[in-house]
Order: sequence, then structure tokens, then C-alpha cells
Amino acid sequence: MGKLANIKNMAKRLAGLGTRRRARKIRSGFNFAISDSLAALSGEAWDGVTRDGDVWMRREYLSVLENHPPENIKLVFALVMRGREPVAAVAAQIAIITGERVNAKAIRKRKSKVIICGNLLSWGPHGVAFKRGEDPAELWKGVGELLYRIRRAERLAGQPAIQIIKDVPMSNSEDLASIRALSYKRVETDPDMVLEIRPAWKKYDDYLASLNSKYRRSVRDIIKDTDDAGFRIERVRDAAAHADVIHNLYLQIHEQAAVRPVTIVKNYIPALAEAFGADFRCTIIRNDRQIAGFITTLRSGDTAIGYYVGVDREINNRVPIYHRLLHITIADAIEMGCGRLSLGRTALEAKARLGARPEPLCVWARHRVGPLNALIGPLLGAIPHGVAPERNPFK
Repeated sequence: MGKLANIKNMAKRLAGLGTRRRARKIRSGFNFAISDSLAALSGEAWDGVTRDGDVWMRREYLSVLENHPPENIKLVFALVMRGREPVAAVAAQIAIITGERVNAKAIRKRKSKVIICGNLLSWGPHGVAFKRGEDPAELWKGVGELLYRIRRAERLAGQPAIQIIKDVPMSNSEDLASIRALSYKRVETDPDMVLEIRPAWKKYDDYLASLNSKYRRSVRDIIKDTDDAGFRIERVRDAAAHADVIHNLYLQIHEQAAVRPVTIVKNYIPALAEAFGADFRCTIIRNDRQIAGFITTLRSGDTAIGYYVGVDREINNRVPIYHRLLHITIADAIEMGCGRLSLGRTALEAKARLGARPEPLCVWARHRVGPLNALIGPLLGAIPHGVAPERNPFK
């Protein structure tokens, strides 16, 4: 019976392989407009698809990214159309990534060219926007064909080996059945830590009052320690004037990260501040001699995003600068009237202590070479990712 079961399982796998091979050779039925520059596509068409989505797919943000990209990525923008009607927008990145950048020992000395449907400068599903009223499960067929077309076009500059759809919420995985049919493999990655902002929190002190005595005392100790050390909080009005010091502080955190596929350029944060005005905040913590840290908050609809952060590592070893900065984002989210605060996928313990809970994410990936595609799951699974601890700081 054991041999018979093995034969049946092998037959199923072979049948599935044939089905996936045929699926890759069938047109999705959609049309495409593809460009290396967002300005070459219809702004009206792009806005019509993305206006109900988050900030990362809007032209305001993508123009900043296009003008100030990391040195190891190239941007590709596309519209997916049913006939001549745009129904989806895609922002992809073609990146050169070394093993050192993702802390993967197996490929540490190698460079890989990767197509990312998503954004390496953020976390979450920020590579695709679907027009309201459309069925995502149907439109993913078009996205799959589009990524294939981008890969084939890129052969002239060296063909990408891997295609990745980045940071899909685990709860949305059923929508990607057509992607699975194209031999993409799903791999779980670090979660996004999200703090739900309660309607009763009208100011930061209301958040503090909602904590139990143990956690509230810990926060007050953090505030007291930074105050006693002579540090104060200041809102930055001109981010460009502080660009050098902000970038230096960012690098002190970034260069210690196990996974750092891209490095932002010095003018990226000032450009965000200029583009988004009141929806973007940059806050520093300083004494009379120097700036010891900064943090940024970006509003995307009902969500505040605790975005890039940087600290002076030597000072942070003595004074809880980083933890003080995290609490600034909570105050920002409340003042901005947001219902959620997205804190990202690093420092999971510190963010769990704030009351943030993990929202599981995954990537979908495939290798262009069939036999190597079977190894894509274990390969990506070897990239370090953490598990968020269970914490409940509230009364």
C-alpha cells in the first residue's frame, strides 16, 4: 500500500507540473502599458486605479522614489488593462542583491538579479493596486503575465533569476491561486507589527492611561531617563537642513540589520517631507550639543506608518533613545486621527511591548529555471525572520 500511495502522489505531482507548464503558456487576456518612468504613463489612468489604495502606489510617493532611488534598483511601472480600460497598476523594482544584504550564507558571495513586485523601501503589499470593484483573483492572472513580460524584456541587460511578489497578507493568499498555478512558491516572512488606535485615545496621555501599571511605569522611566540625560523632542520643520545628520543616524541602524536589501539615499527623507507636507512628520531627539536620533511618520489613509528611524548607537547604549522614539510615533498616529499604527517588522519585542500585534505576511517567488524553482522555498526560508512575542500591556 505504501508503494501504491507513493506512485499516486508522484502521478499527482507530475500532473500538477504539466498543468502549471500549460498555464505559463496561456495568455491572460489582458493588455499592458509598461514604462521605465511613471511620467510616460497616463497620470489620469494611474490615479483612477490607485486613488482608493494606500500611499505607496500613488504618484506623489512613486515620483519621490523615482527621483531618489537606492543605487541598486531600477523601477518599472505598468498598467494592466481589459481592452483599453486600466484595471490594475503595478510598481515593480529590478534589484541587484547580494547574500550579504539578506544574510543568506548560501549565496553570500553571489549577486542575484531579482524582479520585485512590491517596494523594498517599505513593508506590505505595495506593488499592485486594483481598481475598485474588480476581482483580485482574476487580475492576478494579468499581474503574473506582466512579470513574465518584464523578465523577458530585461534579458538584454542580464536576465533576472527570481521573481518575487512581496509582502502579501497571509489572509489574502487565496486570491493568488493563479499565481500558484504559475509555479510561484509561498514563503512566510516577518510580520508587520500593528497597534490599533482606540477611539478613546484623543491624546498620547490617554494611551498611557490605558496601560497596566507595569508597562506604564516602564514608559515613564524611559521618558524620565531621556529627560534627565538632557535630551528633548523637536519636530523638524526643514528636513533638508538636517539631511546629513539624519542619514548618518539612519546608517547606524541600517548597517546593523541582518536583512537590508536596499539603502536609502540622503535626499530621500527630505523629498518625502516636501511631497507630503502635514502627512509626513520627522521628529528628532537632541541635547544642546547633538542630535541623538530621529523617527519619521507617514500617513496613508487611516494608517500611520512608523517609517525610517535612526539613532546614535553609542548614546543609545546609555540612554533609551530608540524606545523614546517609538512612543513618538504613537503620539503622531493619535494626533493624525489614524485608526492604526504600522510599525514594521524589526524590533518585534519592543513593539509588542507597545501593544502592537503581528499581522502575518508572506512572499510568493519563483525561479526562472524549473529545476531550481523547487529550491526557491528553502532558499528564501533561510533568510532570517523573527517570531513576535505575545504581550498585552493594557489593563
